[in-house]
Amino acid sequence: MKFDFSYFISLFGQLLPFVPVTLLMAVVSMALAIVLGLAITLLELSKIRALRLFAKFYVSLFRGCQP
Repeated sequence: MKFDFSYFISLFGQLLPFVPVTLLMAVVSMALAIVLGLAITLLELSKIRALRLFAKFYVSLFRGCQP
């Protein structure tokens, strides 16, 4: 199978309006990941044992998941 550059160029104009939405979704997901990561880190550093255990369980659960 050969890549058809003319077909790609013809569709490129149709994809441009969706670039801002894609970038917005990327930025929002990164911001949410940072907030969630910070929250889990603060739970791991907590003096309350139940919060520490929950954070350790959460981290171990997602570390154990295969992509």
